[in-house]
Amino acid sequence: MAALNKEDNRPGNELPGETLGALVNDYLEDIVNWERGITENYKASYSAARSFVLPMNPPRYELGYSVRRFFAAHGVTIKKSHVMDTAGRSRSEEAPHEAADGRAADAPRKRRKRRRKRKGTGE
Repeated sequence: MAALNKEDNRPGNELPGETLGALVNDYLEDIVNWERGITENYKASYSAARSFVLPMNPPRYELGYSVRRFFAAHGVTIKKSHVMDTAGRSRSEEAPHEAADGRAADAPRKRRKRRRKRKGTGE
């Protein structure tokens, strides 16, 4: 908790995930297996941290920042990778793989009907 008592942590000065990281870091120190691969280790750590703070339900991007900060403190950099979904929006791989309307990603997609252009008014 000494990380929360720093002078720079006044409201508005903290970075995303910094306050949440102070809560999660000690827990992750105990459970992280540094012998596994980086990707497996990050995914397992992220899901363990999420289940640890689940009753609180913080934003997922903030939890992702805190887990990445934990790995960066140990000298492992994890880049946030983005995947483009079908609508052209960027979403992170940490997010669950489902479409924006809540259906599963592998479900068949309905085709959108195109609107017809209006005919000229005859000017």
